[in-house]
Amino acid sequence: MIRVEGKKTFLYVSKTVIIAVICLFCQNSAYSQSISEVELSNNSIYFDMGAGLVSQVSINYERKFYSGEKISWFGRLGIGEAGTIEGNSKSGGGALGAVTMLTGKSNNHFELNAGIFAIEDGGFLLLDIGYRFQKPTKGLVFKAHLGTLGAGVGLGFAF
Repeated sequence: MIRVEGKKTFLYVSKTVIIAVICLFCQNSAYSQSISEVELSNNSIYFDMGAGLVSQVSINYERKFYSGEKISWFGRLGIGEAGTIEGNSKSGGGALGAVTMLTGKSNNHFELNAGIFAIEDGGFLLLDIGYRFQKPTKGLVFKAHLGTLGAGVGLGFAF
């Protein structure tokens, strides 16, 4: 007789534990948010500067033109100054155009840039690899990059 009560107690405890685990999982899935549903801001404006064999300072505007599950693509336009460290080489004010690829949908992103910084005397190829902190919806943008225009940082706002 004691043995039968033991089985009933075991079954009761087992059912209770299973129901509790199911409730916990259901509650978690009901309140969780998929990262893929979060979209990055469509626009950003930022100040960027870099120093190396070629140095530059620029003010840039970026606009998102594609947003995938893990990668987003942006078009970038900017104005500023660029030049080499040699005094007799090309330098001056100009404009830049580039394409930016960002990975991820959270705050931290891997970034690739490719484009050109055109000045009066010619231009400079822009190829950068870097890190970007940008919240998914809007707010502060911080960039750190390394590339053909030197090592640099950028600071701005996404909206």
